[in-house]
Amino acid sequence: MELIKKINKIILGIIIIILFFFLVGLSYAYFTAGIKDSETEKTIIVDSGKMDILFKGGDAIIASNIKPSFASFASKEFTVAGTNNITDAEMEYKITLVIDENTFTFGAISYILTSTNTANNGSTVSPVSNRTGIGISNIEFGNGKFIDEVNGALHTYVLDIYFYEIGDNQSEDMNKTFKAHVGIEALH
Repeated sequence: MELIKKINKIILGIIIIILFFFLVGLSYAYFTAGIKDSETEKTIIVDSGKMDILFKGGDAIIASNIKPSFASFASKEFTVAGTNNITDAEMEYKITLVIDENTFTFGAISYILTSTNTANNGSTVSPVSNRTGIGISNIEFGNGKFIDEVNGALHTYVLDIYFYEIGDNQSEDMNKTFKAHVGIEALH
């Protein structure tokens, strides 16, 4: 009788361990199925549709050993494509520049953001036409959204990043590093 109780406890323990790993694997599969990730494309699934995000050359921006110039040292183009089959539903998203590393002094690196709403659907994040300084904190560019029933409406953005020539000694910021990436998330 005692031996049967021990065997039952061992079998129960094995079943619990198997169930645990099964549930962990199932949870992982569920949470990774909603986002398709590669160097150039991501998909965000929302209640009323989906938004495909296409990055030209990936979402990362990495620069080192740059020199002051009137031209941008990095240009990141990305497009948010909306597909929504529900009339009067809105799909809103937020764009953030996530600063991974910035060893430059505050404001030595700056950016300009342009936006184009090719289908004239909803609204894009407001463009920033004056060079704006970048520090070590993330920059929330703002929110864009698609409205009404839409299939393939495009919001295209270009982010230009500068180590702008100011005509003064900028040697303090020579041999510095800048790493960031563009983050886009759905808002509900």
